[in-house]
Amino acid sequence: MGGLNLTRSVDGGTNWKTVGDATHADHHVIWVNPKDSNHVITGCDGGIYVSRDRAVTWEHQNRMPIGQFYAASFDGQIPYWVYGGLQDNGSWALPTQAMNGAVGAWDAVSLNGGDGFYSEADTVEPEWVYSESQGGAVTRLNRKTGERRLIRPRISDETLRFNWNTPIHISPHDNKTIFVGSNRLMKSVDRGTTWTPISGDLTTANPIKIATGELSKVLSINPEATGAENHCTIVTINESPLVKGMIAAGTDDGLVQLTTDGGKSWTDVTANIPGLPANTWCSRVVLSKWSKTRMYAAFDGHRNDDFRSYAYVSDDLGKTWRSIANGLPSHDCIYVIREGEHNPNLLLMGSEMSLRFSNDLGKSWSRLRGSFPTVAVHDIRIHPVMKDAVIATHGRSIWTIDIAALEGMPVALPTEPAVLGSSPGVFLGFVGGSPLDGNANYESRNTQPNARVYLYLPSDLTESISWSVKVGEQELAGSAPVGVTKKGVTMLSLRLARPVAPGKYPATIKVGTKTLTTEVQILERKGF
Repeated sequence: MGGLNLTRSVDGGTNWKTVGDATHADHHVIWVNPKDSNHVITGCDGGIYVSRDRAVTWEHQNRMPIGQFYAASFDGQIPYWVYGGLQDNGSWALPTQAMNGAVGAWDAVSLNGGDGFYSEADTVEPEWVYSESQGGAVTRLNRKTGERRLIRPRISDETLRFNWNTPIHISPHDNKTIFVGSNRLMKSVDRGTTWTPISGDLTTANPIKIATGELSKVLSINPEATGAENHCTIVTINESPLVKGMIAAGTDDGLVQLTTDGGKSWTDVTANIPGLPANTWCSRVVLSKWSKTRMYAAFDGHRNDDFRSYAYVSDDLGKTWRSIANGLPSHDCIYVIREGEHNPNLLLMGSEMSLRFSNDLGKSWSRLRGSFPTVAVHDIRIHPVMKDAVIATHGRSIWTIDIAALEGMPVALPTEPAVLGSSPGVFLGFVGGSPLDGNANYESRNTQPNARVYLYLPSDLTESISWSVKVGEQELAGSAPVGVTKKGVTMLSLRLARPVAPGKYPATIKVGTKTLTTEVQILERKGF
């Protein structure tokens, strides 16, 4: 029998014994082999476990990347680390490259326990990480010293409401300043040691939705007080990268609030959004890095049995809005929108069933397919230097995708072969270890040391492609496709077999009789 623990009865249910001490808690499904009762499989919040001795000992099926990440971030190290919170499995940090050639679960560093949600890494001083378990239990960790401290915001004479998935946001103007959302927006200028509210209640504070005690029983709300029942809370925060003190907040009861003066005054801009049903969960607010007056908002109505796509942009700080859900399906709730870091026309979107991009500011959308699965995309971050999209999925763990080609893609595709962009290489030095670990564990193979250039071909190419990078007096030859190269985006790679001084180097690309030029950047390793 499943539940918090896995239990077994051998007398028809009269007596029960807990088994499966070596498995994760919260068992949802059990299968017993009808031909061999020693063979048992259980599915739980830790994944899948198999027993061959009637639930006495267990093997964890670690070969499947099936984690449920709520959010993702990255730090300022090169190569960078990714950070994220897992459903009922705490918060973790993982390198994107490993010195044995592949990243495995053994490379993970624990940040926090409980259910893992936001895990925000400081990109300026990467030793500082803020992670959160349910209900606003924010923890600050210094990865260099090991110092760990609970910094949950409090007000002495007031009880704050925190969402199960409480947002944390590091100011882009001062890395010591962080924001945490409750029903009020809380601000700290000393990394969470002290807190100040910079808003009143930014939610509807609907008394029925925040009911407790006897009233909650009448309303058929389960009063477990785990934090999952909290409503009328802030669930998304964003400070403008261009204007210090311009902050947007979205709530789970459907409001979008904006301050332009650091919280002294707030404006509710929700009523200006056309076609949005009342009380629709605001899944994301974003203030543009390209325009001081542009902002985006996405909404998720699936809790109200409304699965339509709601995505909007405003170019006048919320006074007027227009939908950018053009052509999106009517059954795919939107969770996140992000702008390109190098392309002012690029948008990425994560939804319940897809990862999409637009290279015309949302006028049209394309689905990013390839090897990327049909899965819920709950968060997207774009690394400004490596040009990777870091993607948190609810079911297929964290992905990184090199989007340098999208960052360089024009609105109108070229009619001749053209370079779209490049992503940098990092010389790792000696990478040892052995890949001969069998298939019982999932490993993510290193993508470095490789610099990459992305080439667009308007039609199939039968002529050869060659390219090289000039480093001092030497020409380093890169690899290119052999034979027919299909229309579309083609990746050219340069593997760094020896140290190359950090810098930008000229590259020459020959496409048949045409010669193209670009630059390739080499980065120096840095971190702890």
